[in-house]
Amino acid sequence: EAAKKKYDAAVKAIEAKKAAAKKAEEEKKAKEKQSQHSQDKSGRSEESNESGDSRKKEVEKEDVEESPKREATSGKQSSGGKEGARQDGDSSEKADDESKTPELKEPEKPKEPKKPRVRATSEPYRDLFAKKTVAIVDVSDARAVEVAVKLFREEFDLRTAVVAGQAAVDRAKLLAKNEVMVVVGPLLVGTKDGKLVNYAAELALAGAQIGFQSRATTGVKELPTAVSYSVYQGLGRRDALRGMSRGPAEFLELTSIGALEAGRDADLVVLSGPPFELSSQVLAVMIDGHWVFEKDSD
Repeated sequence: EAAKKKYDAAVKAIEAKKAAAKKAEEEKKAKEKQSQHSQDKSGRSEESNESGDSRKKEVEKEDVEESPKREATSGKQSSGGKEGARQDGDSSEKADDESKTPELKEPEKPKEPKKPRVRATSEPYRDLFAKKTVAIVDVSDARAVEVAVKLFREEFDLRTAVVAGQAAVDRAKLLAKNEVMVVVGPLLVGTKDGKLVNYAAELALAGAQIGFQSRATTGVKELPTAVSYSVYQGLGRRDALRGMSRGPAEFLELTSIGALEAGRDADLVVLSGPPFELSSQVLAVMIDGHWVFEKDSD
């Protein structure tokens, strides 16, 4: 576009220069014609005065008859000489103008680039690097945690979650500092050097975001029990509740779920006691504003 604008401006400048030259040439021709006419008229007046009164009528007659011829001949000779000179001058000027005029070449319109080849296996990365989705990285040891943080957070600044247990605990502060969510489960409690380690509790104490997973649809119904056991082993109830609701929803940018607020989707479960107490029972369930389960009062 910039080259096209520059080209159009150059063309307009050349056209304006040619128009000015043409106008100057026309004015020059008009002045020459007027000057020639004045000279012819002056010459005829002097010749008639020298002839005398005796031949006045004859001269006038001859002038009348021969004047057009003389004018034509004189005009041809004069104009021929001058025209030749003008033509030589015009051709010379034209050659000079052409030599001074830069050779212009209209820029070609860019062609549409060829579409890249599409690989189905690489398509998910398109949304990832466009920051439309989350990088979920399964890591096995502390070193892998460091590599994941460096690659996905520090280099590409992508929303990242790591799936890990003890490896995440070993780098809990690094994960918290870089705002990396840790997905734990279904095993929430393990052992290290003969000691019991509550993965979720350790991560929450370090300030890392946590979320829970069951790894299978069949394990979903067992997940609340596993989280309850983690609470029993030291995980805070608020951290546990957030890890099963608001935390993952906000991290995944799911604005319609995750909290009991006006305008959100909500499935309500009424319990007889605290959510993670093993003795708590489900009294009622509401889905889409309708009670779908109510425990008999008896």
